[in-house]
Amino acid sequence: MWCVAAHGGAGATTLAAQLAPVGDTGGVWPAHRDQSPYCVIVTRATVGGFKATNRLLRQYVCGLAGNVRVLAVVVIQASPKKPSKEIQRARALVEPIGNYAWEVIDIPFIDDYLNHTPDELALWTPGEEEEEKKKKQRHINLADRVPDRIESVGEQLMDLFTTDLSSKE
Repeated sequence: MWCVAAHGGAGATTLAAQLAPVGDTGGVWPAHRDQSPYCVIVTRATVGGFKATNRLLRQYVCGLAGNVRVLAVVVIQASPKKPSKEIQRARALVEPIGNYAWEVIDIPFIDDYLNHTPDELALWTPGEEEEEKKKKQRHINLADRVPDRIESVGEQLMDLFTTDLSSKE
């Protein structure tokens, strides 16, 4: 499965660094036939981010993205504040189009990501169980532990992947 950044600074590299089954395409559609066709578009919750995502989704719907399957659009909040009305309206640009369906998954703003590079982050692997689920903490060290919300996104993506694969059998 691939993270496709809708724009620079979307968070695709960071998300892919924390989810073992996900790679980072560097902002382009995966082009090789021997690669997984499954994609997740990652965007920041900004007007520009939603417009860039809409351009990618239109490429996909029109068949211009190659042999790919968009499973989800992951929206990473750009700020801890409530999004403006303009951003809330622009969000409609990433909703499913016509007969094409994908999930829209939200990730809240996590300010500690500003203090880390992707190679410093802990990695989530499907099926990996923590020996002892840590108590909810207001602040975790991202180098030691993947935030619960990111683990949840990983689980959602794996469920979407599994469901899509089984529907083709």
